[in-house]
Amino acid sequence: MGHLHALLFAKLGQADEAMAALREVVKLEPHRHWSTEKLAELLLASGATKESQALYENLVVHYPNWAPGHYGFGQLLLRAGEVRPAIEHLEQAVAIEERFGAAHYALSMAYRQHGNSQKAKTHYQIVESVPRFPQSVVDPLRMEIINLDLGQNASIKRANEFTKQGRPREAARELEKAAKSRPDNVTTRADLVALYGHMGDIDRAENHYREAIALNPSHFGLHMNIGALRMRQKRFNEAANAFRRATEIDPTIAPAFTNLGAALERAGQNEEAEESYRMALAKDATLRQPRYFLAKLLTKKGDFVAAINHLHQVLEPVDEKTPWYQRALATIYAASGNTALAKKTFDEANDGAEKFGDEKLATLIAKDLEKLTAAAKSNVPAAE
Repeated sequence: MGHLHALLFAKLGQADEAMAALREVVKLEPHRHWSTEKLAELLLASGATKESQALYENLVVHYPNWAPGHYGFGQLLLRAGEVRPAIEHLEQAVAIEERFGAAHYALSMAYRQHGNSQKAKTHYQIVESVPRFPQSVVDPLRMEIINLDLGQNASIKRANEFTKQGRPREAARELEKAAKSRPDNVTTRADLVALYGHMGDIDRAENHYREAIALNPSHFGLHMNIGALRMRQKRFNEAANAFRRATEIDPTIAPAFTNLGAALERAGQNEEAEESYRMALAKDATLRQPRYFLAKLLTKKGDFVAAINHLHQVLEPVDEKTPWYQRALATIYAASGNTALAKKTFDEANDGAEKFGDEKLATLIAKDLEKLTAAAKSNVPAAE
């Protein structure tokens, strides 16, 4: 009964009690892989990444042909920014269970981060064509618990579960139920704006935005989500307005300033974009994305020294993004006429692209090197 009790605790939002119960189950019955997987999932959600990773590593070693273990481990790695290893485990999951929609959805996100848009599209299309998941990847007891209605938040909890599984349509259906039962819940409508926007259902996203903004024009998440939708629509001025409003509502959130900078830059307002990137870094100097964006903007201005300084600060930790930063750095060296250092850095970026299996980046670097060689022969700086 320990596993069932743990699932009930989790359903009620009592994560600590659920983890305590699952630890007892795993201690007494270490072969209970469903219990181990659920404990690893809860630990990951609580921020105990190392303990969660140890459990997932144990699962994939002892149950190499069990798709949920590879899926969970892949999700953990993806969250940690280790995209290539995450892809390997997620691919293993779909190799074991071809109709594992959650794993296909995670692969779509992973390949998008990795720069492989074609594979991302392929896996997302599979998600859309899979109505249900194979029973072998679903804990029977867990699904019974999920289907219980234990209160007004039941639909939201089911929606969160479906989102984790990569089932956006089912998640939207549950959120619609929640919105119908609590029409004044702006957070639910903000989540629907994001979900429908990601699915490409613009009309529904717009409808929920209009209803939500009328209820609470100062909801941070709503402005962030409609800003993201406007970026997808290439309505950059409107996106900037939404992100700007988010920064006014909560000026402590650095990613809001990063998003504002990106929208302003796409709208051609480079000075304002630079200011926004600097504001993001003032909030959190460890963030790589605003520093990278700022470096690219400074390169456009011809401020190579400052751009190089910022790019050197994003080269670590070494992950699948690092070769992209190295390519940007090499491009600046080339633009400033330092051909030897540009070639060296392009070569380092290419080594990283090969290491992480990034074919798109490797192709771009090959073209960069061709341009660099041609420019060197004609003694012309290879600026882009």
